[in-house]
Amino acid sequence: MPCSIDLIDDETTFLTSDRERDSGFDSIHWTPPDVVEWASGMLDEAATASAPLNDHADTAES
Repeated sequence: MPCSIDLIDDETTFLTSDRERDSGFDSIHWTPPDVVEWASGMLDEAATASAPLNDHADTAES
């Protein structure tokens, strides 16, 4: 199930997912340090694995 992870002020983690059968989404928030640490690690991994937008820019205009 697709979801998003948001870390707010390095203190609160939000996990948001689309509802499988209904429209809209559900969002859960946590503040325990272990969950915040996990979310921070997931976001760091995603940032490390991503490519800069410049690498994907259309070069046809240049």
